[in-house]
Amino acid sequence: MPRRVFKPACYTKPFTLSFVTHNATNLFIICCHLAPSFTMSLPPYDRPWFIAPHADPEDLREHIRTQRSKYNNFINNTLCPSQRDWARSAAEAHGIDPEHDDAWIGKTEKVYDDLPQEVLDEFYTYPCLNDPTMTNNLERIMTDLNSDGTREVRRLLYTYMPLSSAQECRRTRSLSYIPDYMRFVDDDSVKLLVVDIPPEGYDSKDDIVRKYHAVGCASVERSDIAGCVVIPDADFIAYDEDDDLFKRARFGSFDVVAVTKVLLDDR
Repeated sequence: MPRRVFKPACYTKPFTLSFVTHNATNLFIICCHLAPSFTMSLPPYDRPWFIAPHADPEDLREHIRTQRSKYNNFINNTLCPSQRDWARSAAEAHGIDPEHDDAWIGKTEKVYDDLPQEVLDEFYTYPCLNDPTMTNNLERIMTDLNSDGTREVRRLLYTYMPLSSAQECRRTRSLSYIPDYMRFVDDDSVKLLVVDIPPEGYDSKDDIVRKYHAVGCASVERSDIAGCVVIPDADFIAYDEDDDLFKRARFGSFDVVAVTKVLLDDR
């Protein structure tokens, strides 16, 4: 019986959305022609990234709501399909037919280089921020599963900084441009401050400044709270119940859902 060729379903109908597209077609063609006995290292993973627009909206709340909807669309129509396709291509590259789930269960330790079964399962099932070829410690985007099988980001979080720094975070899809004086040391690692206070509403800039002061960023002033980077909650973001804030030990690449000015009062 001839060996079946896997064809990724997400490439059957082209579509255009506001994010970096991922094209793994050539990878699948290569993988599908490999002999079943051929083994190789894991194929590279080229993660698609969400692109937040450069915008100065009049209705900030509606803009964030719209961006959240677009980000959910990105997760369901681009990110998750790209992760599943990579997992399938890794299986194909090692002579495993991924059309049946039980064809690869329990085989990763035997045929995949340094990819434990639970990591492959997690990457296949949940949207992640990092690359399984670089680490076995995946950072999962916190989502809820809807009844129709789609995923929705559980909540948005916010990190504040000068507007120019926030715009660089948007441009580079990274948290590396958070100024040094707005970072703090906790448990022997440098961390960034994240809060659940949106850039409009009944809170004030002073509320955010106080949180920076609480973690030791004493030089942060109201004038620094000018730009807001909106990000999804993820499982490397930890909640500090004592200070009622969130913190994360890693900077670098991250999905930026939106960047906005701050419309909070100066009091």
